[in-house]
Amino acid sequence: MKPLYRQVQPSVTMGLDQQARALAAAGKDVVNLTAGQVDLPMPEQGKRAVVAALEADRTGYVPATGSADVKAAVRQRMGWEEGEVLISAGAKPLLNAAVACICGPGDEVILPAPCYTSYPEMVRLAGGTPVMVPGDPKHDFIVTGEAVEQHITDRTKALLLNHPVNPTGAVYGPEVLRKIVDVCVAHDLYLIADEVYSSFVYEGEFVSLYRFPEIRDRLILVNAASKTYAMAGLRLGYAVPLFPVGAGGPGGADHGRRVRSCYESRLPLPSGQALPDPL
Repeated sequence: MKPLYRQVQPSVTMGLDQQARALAAAGKDVVNLTAGQVDLPMPEQGKRAVVAALEADRTGYVPATGSADVKAAVRQRMGWEEGEVLISAGAKPLLNAAVACICGPGDEVILPAPCYTSYPEMVRLAGGTPVMVPGDPKHDFIVTGEAVEQHITDRTKALLLNHPVNPTGAVYGPEVLRKIVDVCVAHDLYLIADEVYSSFVYEGEFVSLYRFPEIRDRLILVNAASKTYAMAGLRLGYAVPLFPVGAGGPGGADHGRRVRSCYESRLPLPSGQALPDPL
């Protein structure tokens, strides 16, 4: 096995989830908080849409980046007016593709910590180096723009920001996001925003990084139906890469299509049909 792959660690989340499931199967009373499984039923209209798609034999291939009707529903639901929407079998392949498009050997990607356990391995798989920036425990482990800036080197390519944060639940306020955006713009960094928990804010307001137009030419937004619609097992993720790549060259969405079309299969069509009416 190549040295690059030998250094990659297995998913801690999946490992713990398997242990919890094994304990439950053995009769233990286990509260499994490992895999981010939403303790809610899938919306009824989503269930009906899946059944209707199966009964209509809509089980064939769809376009590699998702069908037009699903893209339109995502765009309306998320309020993404710019950029091409990419559909995937969950958010993780899109995050991997984003990192792979940006990061290579010798490059660094900044990760606020604590973070989702797969982020560092995504960077390592791309040949890069994850740079962990610890959050302030006195302020919900939020990482400030100043802290990010202190860890930037001439090898830094991107910041991968999860907001709201897994595992702490912290929500970045608009002032903190503003400073982070300013730092990314000043240092010409890409900003990969994983906003998969955007529907789970119970105090204050969730502010998407899409609201900051000055970063859009360096921004990749990722979200999914796994949490919002309790559809984790149906695997439906979506992203909008807004950045151009090179003068007159293809945009970020085109690069995302190229990467995904080679290493990931298409989204199962019934899963796409399950996306509830955004209205």
